[in-house]
Amino acid sequence: MKYTKYIFTFFFLVGLSAFSQVHKNVSRVQIKGSVKGKENLTPIPGVEITTPTGAYAITDGLGEFKIEAPLGEVLIFQSPEFKTVRHRITSDEDIDVLVQGYSDKNSSSDRKSSSKRAVSMHKTYLDSANYYKRTDIAKSIDFITQSIAQLGKQADKKN
Repeated sequence: MKYTKYIFTFFFLVGLSAFSQVHKNVSRVQIKGSVKGKENLTPIPGVEITTPTGAYAITDGLGEFKIEAPLGEVLIFQSPEFKTVRHRITSDEDIDVLVQGYSDKNSSSDRKSSSKRAVSMHKTYLDSANYYKRTDIAKSIDFITQSIAQLGKQADKKN
């Protein structure tokens, strides 16, 4: 009787630790896609793609993106150009989001701000690549790839 309390406590703690060890076995896939206007298939740069678990991507100058997320996750496409769109990932197939009512007749100031944002992100990615080049070369190369993709058609020799 005296040891019953200790035995019960032991089994409770073992059971509690066993439940904390359970991990959801989720396979992550890399999703590629694009965001374009429905009427004339104009690429939409600067669209933010996020997931509730924290994955993040931005479309480049060609409206293309890459993001890694588990199957069943919801992708959220946000931009001031259109209403927020949500898409649930069911496979690793490419996703093409067609935005109705988008026209490429944006003012020149919008284009300039989009261009400045792309160049700014390009510089940020290059800075990150420079930081990781000594400790994690694979990560550094990934940042360089993202910086080049960020420029898209806006790339010139200087950038």
